[in-house]
Amino acid sequence: MFLPVEIKRVGNSELRIAWDDGHASVFTMNELRIACPCAECIKNRSAPKNPLRIISGPVVTTAAVEEMSLAGNYGLNLTFNDGHNTGIFSFDYLREICSCPNCKRANIRT
Repeated sequence: MFLPVEIKRVGNSELRIAWDDGHASVFTMNELRIACPCAECIKNRSAPKNPLRIISGPVVTTAAVEEMSLAGNYGLNLTFNDGHNTGIFSFDYLREICSCPNCKRANIRT
């Protein structure tokens, strides 16, 4: 298990985490909102796409984190600007979703 040594919110656009193994992860708030690990979001992401859905045009939203707090010693609870706050981002999960080239390569399942 990797643990953060520093967690830093950079404005409303990024979250940076320095890990105890020397690695650093940078997440945009949009990435985190899309990857929310709560049951409702997982259900929505895994639901089949409706081919009859009416597309009204692009919806532009910019996620921001209004509040951030530790969830015990194992993760972060984030409150997004859309009011969503039910997902606890465990440190293991945050490390797993790191999108840097090294982590992407390590997370490839064969």
